[in-house]
Amino acid sequence: MNNNLIKRPKLNRMNSKGLISASLKAAMAFAVLLCTTELLFAEGSHHLVISEIMAINENTLQDSDGDYSDWIEIYNPGQQAVDLLGWSLSDDPDKPAKWYFPSVKLNAGAYLLVFASNKDRIAASSELHTNFKLSGSGEYLGLYASDRSLAFNYGEFFPAQNKDVSYGLLNDINVYFEVPTPGQANSTAGEVLAPNFSFERGFYHEPFEVALSSAQDNIRFYYTTNGTAPTIKEGTLYTTPIAITTTTPLSVIAVNSKDSTSKVVTHSYLFTEDIRNQSNQPEGYPEVWSTSMYSKSRLPADYEMDPAITKDEAYKDLMEATLMAIPSICIITNKDHIFSLVSNDDTGGIYIYTGKSGDGSMGLNWERPTSIEFIDPQTGKNFQTNCGVKLHGGNSRVPDNSQKHSFRLIFRNEYGASKLHFDIFDDQRNPSNEFNTLVLRAGYNYSWTKNSKAQNVKADFIRDPFTKNSQLDMGQPSAHNRFVHLYINNLYWGVYNLSEKITDDFMSNYMNGNEDEWDVVNDHSGTVDGTRNIWNTMVSKSASNMASNEAYQKFQGNNPDGSPNVSYINYLDVKNFIDYMLLNFYIGNKDWDGNNWLAARNKVTTKHGFRMFVWDAETSMINLNENIVSMDDGEPTKIFNRLKENENFRLLVADRIHKHFFNGGALSPEATAERYRALANEIDLAIIGESARWGDYRRDVDNIGDGAQLYTRNDHWLPEVENQLANYLPKRTDIVFKQLKAIGLYPSVNAPLFSQYSGKITEDLDFSMENPNTTGDIYYTSDDSDPRNTNDEISATAQLYTGNLTISGKISIKARVKTSTKWSALSEASFKGDDNGQVSSPYVELAQISANCSPNPVNTHTTISYYLPQKGATNVAIYSVDGQLLEMLYSGEQSEGTHHVQWTPKGLTNGVYFTRIEFKGYQKTEKLLLMQ
Repeated sequence: MNNNLIKRPKLNRMNSKGLISASLKAAMAFAVLLCTTELLFAEGSHHLVISEIMAINENTLQDSDGDYSDWIEIYNPGQQAVDLLGWSLSDDPDKPAKWYFPSVKLNAGAYLLVFASNKDRIAASSELHTNFKLSGSGEYLGLYASDRSLAFNYGEFFPAQNKDVSYGLLNDINVYFEVPTPGQANSTAGEVLAPNFSFERGFYHEPFEVALSSAQDNIRFYYTTNGTAPTIKEGTLYTTPIAITTTTPLSVIAVNSKDSTSKVVTHSYLFTEDIRNQSNQPEGYPEVWSTSMYSKSRLPADYEMDPAITKDEAYKDLMEATLMAIPSICIITNKDHIFSLVSNDDTGGIYIYTGKSGDGSMGLNWERPTSIEFIDPQTGKNFQTNCGVKLHGGNSRVPDNSQKHSFRLIFRNEYGASKLHFDIFDDQRNPSNEFNTLVLRAGYNYSWTKNSKAQNVKADFIRDPFTKNSQLDMGQPSAHNRFVHLYINNLYWGVYNLSEKITDDFMSNYMNGNEDEWDVVNDHSGTVDGTRNIWNTMVSKSASNMASNEAYQKFQGNNPDGSPNVSYINYLDVKNFIDYMLLNFYIGNKDWDGNNWLAARNKVTTKHGFRMFVWDAETSMINLNENIVSMDDGEPTKIFNRLKENENFRLLVADRIHKHFFNGGALSPEATAERYRALANEIDLAIIGESARWGDYRRDVDNIGDGAQLYTRNDHWLPEVENQLANYLPKRTDIVFKQLKAIGLYPSVNAPLFSQYSGKITEDLDFSMENPNTTGDIYYTSDDSDPRNTNDEISATAQLYTGNLTISGKISIKARVKTSTKWSALSEASFKGDDNGQVSSPYVELAQISANCSPNPVNTHTTISYYLPQKGATNVAIYSVDGQLLEMLYSGEQSEGTHHVQWTPKGLTNGVYFTRIEFKGYQKTEKLLLMQ
């Protein structure tokens, strides 16, 4: 590894040597040998460039379908026209021929627009569309010549993009364009472009010098290195490259001859040795954070990375890996915005005047401008944007309770982009990639900074993200989250959990509808967005004779028979509500339901009722035998207890218990252990950084009495993780199941057992059911309906199970056991089909063409070898340069794997021909040069 721990491209025209090497490895794996010569290409044809792209097109340019698709602009700066037949575009360096151009002539000095829409259209006379989209978070994008050589790319990947802002070349430098110019020459339209940095943000080992540049003339730069936003008056004029010798936030503006300025751009340079040796009194930072109006005493500040950890034999060699194990977020701002001791709404520090939620204390709603950067050392991806920052939380704001506070990031036009566009949670379940607000959760209850020895020793930092991820795994919406290291002005601040915030923006992203259509309510009669009017009505109606099936069905917007009725308001998504309650019962949530819940509903439509969302579930998974299934404290539990009066509701609860507690369901022992272990693995190394930063706080800075100690990964965190995996998770499911059954929420009739509960059916499957009861019959459906109707009768679509079933394709089986008077819970099995033979990724690779052409002109035939990703209908043909079919070499169904077809040319003159492989709607064309 060289001085730069993660080798990253500069934001200009890239040397693609490394990427070419990666592509060659993939090409060698497929043994790609194309039969072409340099004579096939016009001189200079490899100089085609991707001159402009737009990866987040919301209002700029519509395609012929009226969609705002991503787009790519190709430019020919050469002196001759180029035929693009055989050229390709790809967003994957390992698949350089992902999408092929048809025969399109691109004249010298001309532009060609291609929509990156995933619509895959290649008719030469029509609008072109690739078979992939562009990622607004930045990704690889390459243009390849017909010999598969790389003609142009943006390096390892182009950077994160902004809505309706394009990115491309200006004077051979890659820049952002606030005014896009698809199909035309790129220009700045009078704007001052952001500066370019010669070194990318990230982690480094050795000192270096940063050169600043611009694609525009007569530009000067002003910079700061202390977190303050630079101005002409406050910044340092750039004259020579800037020496970076230590961890540094470099903030820069570009200024033109009229003193107009660009936006501020910040690059944080992080040196792991500096971070591990972070002192307890950085120059210019206060010695205390809290003030007398919030604390019993003026509690001292704490900045140090404790040498007892960073130099300990168990951890010292892991510190670099610790800091690189998860992504980092850097908050860069004027230090007074965070730490000023001035008691002023505009100039006070938000970490000093923390505000106390609910009492209007000073600082509660203070918001300060900041730059934030996201740096992922594992992928090299990053972004920087300007936004607002404020403290987040309730009791965790009180300095006596904890000095590690949570933050909220707010994206608004007054700071920069109105939304953040980035795939922050791209490895999770269907996440959004645009955000108005994000929360950096510090961890409060059951953390090492909480003012409770009993909680400190049981800290695992996993309980809240585990609960959110569990709700997602139950098939319900919930806030996506991930762990990050946080830096404030490049001072390391510990491990945080970055989470979506449940707001009208969140609901619009996941549930559709405009933001202003949503009511989002929470505990303590609170309102996040909209009003509580419909929620209050719903709570009131839940108290009105829910034992009546008519009232229960109308409460859900249904007719008494359970069918939808548009004239009734749907107040509550009952399945979502039951899953939410079961999850809180499972974790034994002790800081709920008077606290820490949210609910949301679209107030414009009557179709969907309120959905519930878990939030701040840190005080959970403590007592293995905790029993809260009969709790009746806050509004959620009161609603639940009222609905329990209804027989249909009780059986639906049983159905959801059976779905989630058994057969590998989301709350089964095996699923919960896998989910918890994944989170523990995520921070297994990162937690060492948390220990060095905050593990000594209660011992050294604010000793809370005898027994306070240095909290470490090996002595405290690992034992608690192992305790959860060995004791809580294997046993908790059965304990809660028995608690629920004891209060009549699971019937005495056992649900049917299936031979298989899920999978992909590629051929007929022998499927069986078993009745575990001594009496009763199994009734089932295969159309996703319930075998039991809302009147407690056998449904019209149900069938009596009499023996094994032969099932195929995509199918859902639902079954219950019915005795003379009772039904069991519902057993469900869901199977995927073989996708009707469609290729999940329509990618056909020509493995080899061994032809009678240079360098082997003596051959009498051409062998065309190709690889098919799966079985399917295949055509292999030879075409002339004007598109006429000359010979069909093969037509029929072929198996997955490599195939060989021979072509013996007859009666043809020497010259250029084409072989085309057609496979399930996908075409692949390659040139052949005939030399006899």
